[in-house]
Amino acid sequence: MFFQITGTRDADMVGVGATPERRVAVFDALPTGDKAQLVLQDADHMTFAGQTGRAVEIVPREAVTRDVQAAQHALMASISSVWWRATLLGDTAARRRLLAPQGLRQGDIWRQK
Repeated sequence: MFFQITGTRDADMVGVGATPERRVAVFDALPTGDKAQLVLQDADHMTFAGQTGRAVEIVPREAVTRDVQAAQHALMASISSVWWRATLLGDTAARRRLLAPQGLRQGDIWRQK
């Protein structure tokens, strides 16, 4: 069981060569099974820090990333809640909702295997 969330701008923060493409590739390298991946268009590494306002601005960010962050936080909370209901509780209604999650924006990618 694996659920990965990353973004199209989720780049290297500490100089180890991480790129959005490498982060996405992790999903394909894992064994097939109960796994899912959400790739958010324009999300950068700080999108996933759980902070807002000045605290999230400790690194330079694109305006588009700031503009969509609140909606992306809501989407991550929604989809991850449905994912855990489906996988941990065996909730069949939640599993059906994962076939076409609500709230994805143009450019977002949702995959399951």
